[in-house]
Amino acid sequence: MKRIKGLSVALLTPFDSNGNIKLDFLKKHIDLLVNAGTESIFILGTTSEVMLLKIEERKILTEKILEYVNGKIDVFVQTGGFSTELSCELSDHAEQAGASGIGILSPSYYGYEQK
Repeated sequence: MKRIKGLSVALLTPFDSNGNIKLDFLKKHIDLLVNAGTESIFILGTTSEVMLLKIEERKILTEKILEYVNGKIDVFVQTGGFSTELSCELSDHAEQAGASGIGILSPSYYGYEQK
């Protein structure tokens, strides 16, 4: 695993009006960032609306983005979730998919309500 250095962009997740992920737009956006000299991207963080995504969507996005980037720049993946088990599952997936590194937001970041 690497550390983030230089210019790193927190990537948005583009959705259409029906809530579907716009993979075609995502590829164009990544191409723009790569061509602009971005050294790395950080995906599936809070900027990407990650908590609106299903676990399978998070895995597919990780795979697709790494496929699009194809080693041109580093890709760091936010793998935090609502449980340690989920964070471990997503971290293992990111590593196996070829991510440069991971970042984990702890569950307390999401602001649970106690009753």
